[in-house]
Amino acid sequence: MERIKRKKKRLYAMFISFLFRFGILAIGLAGLTAVIYMVTVHAGVVRLPSYELDKITRAEGEIRSGGQVEEKLLPDTCRYGVFEKDGTYVYGNLSKEEQEGLWKSQMQSSPALIYGSYWKVIEKENGLTALVEYQVIAKFSNPFLRSVFPNAELLFVGAYFLMFFGTAVALAKRQGKYLQKRLNVLKETAERVEREDLDFEREYSDIQEVDHVLGALYQMKEALQKSLKEQWDIKRQKEDQIASLAHDIKTPLTIIRGNTELLLEEETEEEKREWDQEILDNVREIERYLQILQRTIRQFDGELNRGSKDGQEEKKEEEKNFPASSWIQEICERAQALGRMKKLQICCKAADTDKMVYGRKEECSRALWNIVSNGVDFSPLGGELLIEIKESGEFLAVTVTDDGPGFTKEGLAHATEQFYQADKSRTRKDHYGMGLYIASEIMKEYKGFLQLENAEGRGGKVSLYFRCV
Repeated sequence: MERIKRKKKRLYAMFISFLFRFGILAIGLAGLTAVIYMVTVHAGVVRLPSYELDKITRAEGEIRSGGQVEEKLLPDTCRYGVFEKDGTYVYGNLSKEEQEGLWKSQMQSSPALIYGSYWKVIEKENGLTALVEYQVIAKFSNPFLRSVFPNAELLFVGAYFLMFFGTAVALAKRQGKYLQKRLNVLKETAERVEREDLDFEREYSDIQEVDHVLGALYQMKEALQKSLKEQWDIKRQKEDQIASLAHDIKTPLTIIRGNTELLLEEETEEEKREWDQEILDNVREIERYLQILQRTIRQFDGELNRGSKDGQEEKKEEEKNFPASSWIQEICERAQALGRMKKLQICCKAADTDKMVYGRKEECSRALWNIVSNGVDFSPLGGELLIEIKESGEFLAVTVTDDGPGFTKEGLAHATEQFYQADKSRTRKDHYGMGLYIASEIMKEYKGFLQLENAEGRGGKVSLYFRCV
């Protein structure tokens, strides 16, 4: 739609204009009806409401002094009856049923509205009383028309309302089509935004309020388009990072595992065999992580089957809760093995506890191992890694303190976010911003929590609070 440059209309002004035209229409139709009415009166087709009373009044003198002259002097639409003083009906054009009832009503009150009509009482000079009926309504002169439409006024009023209703409907439909045409643009724009069909230009309207809504929808479209693009970019970056990580790890894993298996087949000193076994254990652990990464990639593509065999295998655990004491010992032993590569002094301070940790052992180990592994990676060669385990109320607190550079202020706030790498002080080319995120998510799942801080005079300090039962 081309941009509408002329002055825009306001809705309230349009409605005022519509009401004005509606009023003009009503007045115009009323005037037309009055003109037609007066023309028919002038032509003698319709008699004025005062016609009967005027004619009776003009003939009253002759009726009073004359004899049986009523039929000749009165209008043909009037009924009348002449009575003696005792109520005896003498003559007239009343039915038998009306004769007695009319006289009684006349004797009980002054002339009034009887049988839906007014009655004129005329005392004749010969001692008789004439009662003449008249109505103050417009009537047709033609007897046939009068029999079909006894009240001509109602016919004209009815005709007026019919014309008014018909023209009002036509005017309303015309106005409705005008608004519908402009609102259709609004509807189509809203539907396109709803369908996320965002490849369209700004629409305009000559109605100011509609144009404002179109502008708001266009801004919404722009914001949605930007948001979808950002989401797509983030998704693509995550997929690229995960796919790259899985691909890069697979190659060295194949080499390490093949060489280690060859070494195990040969007879070597006990210590070397022990180290080789540790390598194999860690290779299996990394392979398990690769399976998780592969499932994550499928999840991004919408292909993750929650009821799949892989998902079922991952959920299999021997216990929901497990003893803390033996588990702590395993973690400390693995930390010692990992620290040997950087000649780190692993200091593990564990208080005796008989607590049972709430959660699956495999998942809790994964959370803690991510933190210990991070501590080792960020500690300098020959440094120290401190692991402290103690009870803290209903939690088992495991704190890992390294000798690294610690967290920046921004890192303390965002380091647990997935793929967060903005904390340059603790960012390495072989880290992908997943360790703290994974640990944090596991802790939330099992009703615990993770806490980040910097140790005074040392590096980063990460505490995991595992809920105990």
